[in-house]
Amino acid sequence: MFQNGNINISGFNIINKDGREYWSLKKHLKTTSGSGDDVSVEAAVGHDAMLVAWHGFAKCLQANDSLFHGTFRHRRFFNRGFPGIYCDPLSDRTHPSRPFSSFEHGKTIGVAFRNLKIGAREGTLTGNIEFDRFGNRKNFDVSVVDLVSNTKATFNRKEVLAWRQGYGFFTNQTVAQHSRKIQHDYKEDQVIVLTNLVAPFVMIKRECVEMSNLTDCEGNNKFEGYCIDLLKLLSGKIEGFNYMIKLGTKAGSKQADGSWDGMIGELLNGNAHAVVASLTINQERERVVDFSKPFMTTGISIMIKKPDKQEFSVFSFMQPLSTEIWMYIIFAYIGVSVVIFLVSRFSPYEWRVEETSRGGFTISNDFSVYNCLWFTLAAFMQQGTDILPRSISGRIASSAWWFFTMIIVSSYTANLAAFLTLEKMQAPIESVEDLAKQTKIKYGIQGGGSTASFFKVGGEGR
Repeated sequence: MFQNGNINISGFNIINKDGREYWSLKKHLKTTSGSGDDVSVEAAVGHDAMLVAWHGFAKCLQANDSLFHGTFRHRRFFNRGFPGIYCDPLSDRTHPSRPFSSFEHGKTIGVAFRNLKIGAREGTLTGNIEFDRFGNRKNFDVSVVDLVSNTKATFNRKEVLAWRQGYGFFTNQTVAQHSRKIQHDYKEDQVIVLTNLVAPFVMIKRECVEMSNLTDCEGNNKFEGYCIDLLKLLSGKIEGFNYMIKLGTKAGSKQADGSWDGMIGELLNGNAHAVVASLTINQERERVVDFSKPFMTTGISIMIKKPDKQEFSVFSFMQPLSTEIWMYIIFAYIGVSVVIFLVSRFSPYEWRVEETSRGGFTISNDFSVYNCLWFTLAAFMQQGTDILPRSISGRIASSAWWFFTMIIVSSYTANLAAFLTLEKMQAPIESVEDLAKQTKIKYGIQGGGSTASFFKVGGEGR
């Protein structure tokens, strides 16, 4: 009946099944209760009602955080000083003289709820939620769903129109007028199977490529590969399973108008019964078609040129320490040399009185400018010299410099071996996310596939 176009079934759907909250709730229900059914309208409306209540009261408390301080006392509810709310004052037998009055905060709550506006960003399941001055919901969308059949009397649900309050019906996507009669170029008992040429899953036989006029290269016989072997195995296991292989253009992706292209689109339009190919299972495709158990689990891989081997220069020995550290060491070397020179000049213990060959006397000091520089450099290189300070101040300055050089030399020695013996092979791209974030390195992908959708969505998100 569906193939002959005698029945047309349409319906309405208020649940936004493209939202993140819907799939999160559905996954939670499947985990807790084991049910894989869709979220009912009652559950979705109840969920949104709780969101409205939460956001409405939160808005009231934001304006006045002490609004309900006198309303809840001693685990009881009070209204204008009297416990409880009664539609009929005579029902309150404890306070028979109680005057009839509305809830004291009712007007404040009503204004807050009427000015409330939440949507998918706040986690609603039924789209935009806002109210008019009478408290009725307004500006919400309802999708018009058409039940489309294929050649095997199975049904695909497709959104064709949308309805909005105040606007009426409008087209939110380009909807082709699907023909109920599919052009049959095959036998009635044959199953049309779409696939694409991706080695080693589906390939054309080598002899068919070299000699295309062979009679053995007609129909299904010209294909080979993993998916072809799988179809042959199914044909032998299932009685009456006759199939005809047709090549598709690409896997298929969702277009801006909501339609699908590629093999997914052919499947939804009823031009094929099944797809057996190297097709990635993702959440977006699972919403419109049913997948079997995956025969391979894989991910997105990157092929990149191996970085060139790092060549060491003459100054490779300086790599264990940064340029700033080397500059600080030079400044410290000069500074300590100056300090030792000044200390030796002011301290009397560094001067010596010597007798000359002529019988006179002369005063000398071993720590000249050149000797101070040589003494400091020798200490840094862990070497000794013929001169040593005799004054207490000179020995203190020298000890501080020796301690400093011990720390620097120990740190340098610990890092030098790693820098000189190990190759530093660091690739510029470590993951798929790194590749999507940058624009310097050009990369190629197969169009219309899940990988292309990943980079498209990743690029727009960044």
